[in-house]
Amino acid sequence: MNFDEAYAKLSPEQKTAVDHLDGPMMVLAGPGTGKTQIIALRIAQILKQTQMAPHNILCLTFTDSGVMAMRSRLLEMIGSTAYRVRIHTFHSFCNEIIQENPETFLFARDLEPLTDLERIQLFREILESSAQPNSPLVPFFDPYYYLHSVRKAIQDLKRENIDPATFEQALSTIEKTLTLHGETLESFTATRATSLKENDFEELQTKLAGTVFSVPFLQYDFTDKKERTALKSALKNLHQELKNQAPKQRDLLLIFTAYQKELQKRGRYDYEDMVLFVVRKFQEDETLLARYQEQFQYILVDEYQDTNNAQNEVLRLLATYFENPNVFVVGDDKQSIFRFQGASLENMLSFYSLYKKSMELVSLKDNYRSQQTVLDAADSLIRHAANSLIKQIPELHGTLTSSVPFSPEPLRLAEFENPRTELYFVAKEIQKLLAENTKPSEIAIIYRNHRDAHELTELLLRMSIPFRVLAGHDILKDKTISKLIGLLECLTKLDDDHHLFTTLNADFLGFSSLDLAKLSIAAHKARQGLFETMLDSEIFRSFAEKLSSWSTLSMNLPLAEFFDRLIKESGFLDFILAKENKIEHLNRLNTLFDELKKHNYANPQMSLKDFLEMLELLKENDLTLPEHELATTAQSAALPSGAVRLLTAHKSKGLEFEHVFIINFIDKHWGNITQRDKLKLPPNLLKIPLTSERNEDERRLFYVALTRAKKSVTLSYPKANEKNRPVMPSEFLSEIAPEFLQKLDTLPIENDAFNHLSTLFFQIPKTTDEQEKIFLKSMLENYTLSVTSLNNYLRCPRLFYYNNLLRVPRAKTHHEAYGTAVHEALKDWLLEAAPTKEFLIAQFEHHLRREILSKQEFRGGLELGQKTLADYYDHYSTIQNTNVLVEYDFKSHGVTLDGIPLTGKLDKIEILDPTAKTVHVVDYKTGNPDSKAKELAEGGAYRRQIAFYQLLCKESKKFPYLMVSGEIDFVQPGKKSSAFIKKAFTISETELDALRTQIRSVYEDIQNLRFLNPNEFETCGECEWCGNGGR
Repeated sequence: MNFDEAYAKLSPEQKTAVDHLDGPMMVLAGPGTGKTQIIALRIAQILKQTQMAPHNILCLTFTDSGVMAMRSRLLEMIGSTAYRVRIHTFHSFCNEIIQENPETFLFARDLEPLTDLERIQLFREILESSAQPNSPLVPFFDPYYYLHSVRKAIQDLKRENIDPATFEQALSTIEKTLTLHGETLESFTATRATSLKENDFEELQTKLAGTVFSVPFLQYDFTDKKERTALKSALKNLHQELKNQAPKQRDLLLIFTAYQKELQKRGRYDYEDMVLFVVRKFQEDETLLARYQEQFQYILVDEYQDTNNAQNEVLRLLATYFENPNVFVVGDDKQSIFRFQGASLENMLSFYSLYKKSMELVSLKDNYRSQQTVLDAADSLIRHAANSLIKQIPELHGTLTSSVPFSPEPLRLAEFENPRTELYFVAKEIQKLLAENTKPSEIAIIYRNHRDAHELTELLLRMSIPFRVLAGHDILKDKTISKLIGLLECLTKLDDDHHLFTTLNADFLGFSSLDLAKLSIAAHKARQGLFETMLDSEIFRSFAEKLSSWSTLSMNLPLAEFFDRLIKESGFLDFILAKENKIEHLNRLNTLFDELKKHNYANPQMSLKDFLEMLELLKENDLTLPEHELATTAQSAALPSGAVRLLTAHKSKGLEFEHVFIINFIDKHWGNITQRDKLKLPPNLLKIPLTSERNEDERRLFYVALTRAKKSVTLSYPKANEKNRPVMPSEFLSEIAPEFLQKLDTLPIENDAFNHLSTLFFQIPKTTDEQEKIFLKSMLENYTLSVTSLNNYLRCPRLFYYNNLLRVPRAKTHHEAYGTAVHEALKDWLLEAAPTKEFLIAQFEHHLRREILSKQEFRGGLELGQKTLADYYDHYSTIQNTNVLVEYDFKSHGVTLDGIPLTGKLDKIEILDPTAKTVHVVDYKTGNPDSKAKELAEGGAYRRQIAFYQLLCKESKKFPYLMVSGEIDFVQPGKKSSAFIKKAFTISETELDALRTQIRSVYEDIQNLRFLNPNEFETCGECEWCGNGGR
């Protein structure tokens, strides 16, 4: 749908949001009101009505999937220009600022991200070292009892842009308040409520004004005698809580301070630091801030209610240049489910307070998703909230009117004797919908926690109902990955007969049950260990020898290299590549391998036992290892006709379905959740104190789940849990007006429930090749082509398929590790103000140490690099162009060729003439130049690389220079000539045209999945994937 067609369908309120371009604007956009469409149209309108270039517009949203959705919508309206609009999450935006300004963020250059596991280990160390007698956060009986609470509290503090100094100020304020008013409060709350008069409350309110104790006065009206007891109780509870938490919070401050120091000392940063780095630099560096303020003339923020204070500070700083900046925020406080507890209104109220004199305020009232009864039921629920934006800002309204043709139907309510019958009912209802030709992708089962889906997935598999669990799948609980981890564990304890026998049962090893039974009996009869018996067995001897060899290799090879060998030599990689759903299995293997490489990179001496202990630590601390998200669009096309979606309420945000099932809708699961906050942060961290009650966050979460539905909602719950203990339906059920509910007769399904037990023995259906093609096509939507993927495809389409698309796990070779260290050292050298030979060599050694290498490989690489770089420096230092840009990334430029997204990163750009803005592009190579004649010749990979870079520079609307030439710079001297070689290229327009044709052809082949059919192309005969067409 183009701009004009989409614009014509807008409501008056939506048109105001799209057309009012100048000055601040806030839009209250409830569920289904078309906010993505509005933001996309507003961007298009800015480009249409103003002189702004696409890169002068910044759009910030909450998730990566939100970025994808926004860009896809924009592509429909304005074509390839959409790639040049800066659409980011806050995190990716801050990361890009750091990458674009390496000289400003030099301190971040050598930092490595802190993994979840490292964070746990670091907090353990801090808790152990800070343990003191009677320390409130390090109890003697369990020193790690508060570990999870401490971790979460510090994460929340950093997200809210609160450093240790600010936290200390907040604690001091609380302590002074307790000292000043403690006795008064104790005396007041000890008095019977009936003895207290209105003026007693009035006097106390005056005394407590401006303190945290003023908040309960906002919630209760003491002029009403009935509310005085509740107010007195609230004051008493708050006073008691603050006194109890104060010592813990003081301890937390010490831990927080130690944590920040340790991060700096160890060269690590956590996820929250990425945004904080930019906040600090914007506050310190006026020139840097001014550059981005000048660039982004229009800023749009989606899901504004969920931005935290650190993110909000980035926005505030960008907007401070103008008194009335062109900042457009859209959000809905009723859907605030990711904010710091109690802060659901803070962002939007702060924005309103800051700009209310000049801002435009719009409430969207038309809903384009749900039938009216769903909206009315949701409205009756959310009216029980203690506070809302419409109560604070009179000009707003929150009632939604359905604008869809679906007939109003009540929410269906189903009660069952036990959880299994409930799940069977849901599966049977879905089968009915599928029989009526409902698309599976239009059906969702929404649950509160991931564990709610465990038995459900098994049942759906057995009943041949296609489904997809949206994100969050913990690979440590994946059966196939668990078998591989079992083999790894086996190598560290070959004398453990039970574990060894369990490992031998893994299907990818291919041993029969009969042979395993005979092996076990033979070991028992011979009264010897299972491993010794395997060595005596003709069937198992070869594998026993492999186990012994792998065990030895695991102690002598770098861990990543060993893992790479194991998955190939054990047959595990071939096993999963032969599976029909190989993409998902490969993705999970990649997730595990990436985790291993991440830890091995941080600690090159890491052993297999160390890594396995880390995985165990993850499990002990209830940390998951979620599989990498495949392409977002792939999630909606995993099977030919789609798949039923299984997801948590949190994950459902932003999605919509015709039919929604909300399961296990019981008390203390949906609402009234037992408070596990052993450690609470002080309430004065919030800038705007507001009333709230314990179910506020949970109610909003249920509201989000409820409003995903277009046509129908089914709420179901058991009367007893899996332990056969009685449970009650959620309190939220009583908050929905009865006229919007219809209770179902569940007796027939109860009587039929015995049938579902037999379904557990049905054969699990398998996916087909056609299903894989649909999945791959969805992954390739808007696929961005780099010169590496282009060269790989031209070399061998199978190589592209496995390495670039499927990303089959592989360890970096020691040659690649050496090349990385050289590149990084040269980058540091070029960025250094006064670069010396010693600095270049020192940086090389620093980066080489961070690679995963054996001791022998490290020694060899170090010796080679020290000599090579010293010679390179001597050869070129006097003729080095110092006016350069380093590692210039086109990722954010949105470069396209006939709609084909292109990207690339340039090692070095030499500015030849600053006035004419002409540049020369250099790419470093560490291979032997004597053997690269083919790559350097016309049509060769290296020459194509330079041409590709010239095409990027030419097609980019953001690149401010003219590339006139390029060069391959071999850092390694030729082995024959012992000379350093540079090969310069001047790429003609004719050659660029030929490259354009080649790119179009390759991209078309990729989109048509030609790489799947080896009969349609010649394999290279050299890469590891040739001859594996059946994989």
